Amino acid sequence: MCGTNQIEAKGTLMLKHAKFSAATLVFAAVLPPCSAWASESANSNLDRVIASESRAAFDPTEAMSRILAADAQPTLIAEGHRFTEGPVWVPAGVSGEQGFLLYSDIPNNTIHRLNVGEPGATAPFKPEVWLKPSGHANGLALDSQNNVLIAVHDGRVSIRPASAKLDEPAEVLVDKDDGKGLNSPNDLVVAADGSIFFTDPPYGLRPPLGAEGRKRELDYCGVYRISPAPERKLSLVTKDFEAPNGIALSPDGRTLYVANYGVGAIHALAIESDGTFGAPRLISTNVVEGAEAASSRRTYADGIRVDVEGNIYSAGPGGVWVCSATGVHLGVISLPKSPTNLCFGGDDYKTLFATTRDSVMSISVKIAGLPPASRTLPTPAAMKESEK
Repeated sequence: MCGTNQIEAKGTLMLKHAKFSAATLVFAAVLPPCSAWASESANSNLDRVIASESRAAFDPTEAMSRILAADAQPTLIAEGHRFTEGPVWVPAGVSGEQGFLLYSDIPNNTIHRLNVGEPGATAPFKPEVWLKPSGHANGLALDSQNNVLIAVHDGRVSIRPASAKLDEPAEVLVDKDDGKGLNSPNDLVVAADGSIFFTDPPYGLRPPLGAEGRKRELDYCGVYRISPAPERKLSLVTKDFEAPNGIALSPDGRTLYVANYGVGAIHALAIESDGTFGAPRLISTNVVEGAEAASSRRTYADGIRVDVEGNIYSAGPGGVWVCSATGVHLGVISLPKSPTNLCFGGDDYKTLFATTRDSVMSISVKIAGLPPASRTLPTPAAMKESEK
């Protein structure tokens, strides 16, 4: 039910082959079921969510309606790019009164700044250059000190203040694993303690997604942790994935999620109290089945993010695939073009931004996404004050 036919079937909400009236086709539930262990929790502090999923009458349509309004519409906010990726929201006050979006255009070797919601401006907005050359940057993340962490396809993880001037270079944090050059860091996430987790598949080892003349030095694709400053020590979390891509943390910081791109699978790794990691455990898969599989890419799992209730959002065929913390498939937020990555933003983190190769889109959601690093969501009073 995902792909061209789904997008064109405007005005229907599909549920197990039944049709219901809706203002627009923005989400579809239920699509083919995810591979999951619904009895296992990926988050120990999500008792309410888990309890609701264990009910015999659990209704994914109801769960999805809590996430997305029936009349929600995606908005085109940037266009004219080659291959957009890695969006991250920088909140208001970091570099000016307004918050803004940063995202990468990998082949154009550029990270752009998009001033979303600037007074008097209308979408699509005109992007500015935030960093060029970027080293064919891909994923971006923000730490608690308002630094942007950059997964650089040219073989490194770098850091740069969000408020940096155009000519201010990025600082390299890591570029080698035991003396061998990294493949092409793809995406990253920052934990509350300042640890940085990132994935390292091989996609940027050749143009146009990377620099000329690079040679692969590692015979595996790793998931890594960089310890907090000032140590910044690199350690390997796992090398069990063929193509690790998107990466995210659960709300309590005790579960690491990793997308295995080509097979469309999302795995969970428990983070133990002693800092060790459990074996990867399959949570869900983004697989289009039935007639729709012939008209769209059948499976992939790219960028992933998590909301404050622990639901997992992943870039997949036809849109943003949503499942619960336990792997129960809830639905797909349909987009005109299949996304590569996503992030939450806006003052209340209830805007979902998605990079869609040559463009960037946004859509409003009802449940806030997890703010970056150790930030907390603003209180309603603070939000009202910021709107004055």
